[in-house]
Amino acid sequence: MLAHYDASNMAPLCRLIAGGTELRPFSREIMKGGYRAAFALYAEEAEKNPEFRKIYREWLKFREAIVTWFRVAEATLESSLYNLYKT
Repeated sequence: MLAHYDASNMAPLCRLIAGGTELRPFSREIMKGGYRAAFALYAEEAEKNPEFRKIYREWLKFREAIVTWFRVAEATLESSLYNLYKT
């Protein structure tokens, strides 16, 4: 699913760039705000929805375990490849 999403977005992204769109990442403050808002919403939903709470708790455990992998493997790889590509 993720590969399909990524592949499907390339053509529209290329059209935006060709049209002069400047791509910039969100600021750290915006990313932190989105993160906090999302997790506040998840916690609120977990309080009132037992089915969501069960899934959410398991997902949090998984996320806590997998984040180290993504930080070491995926983020490092992507950053390295991007830097190699741009030189």
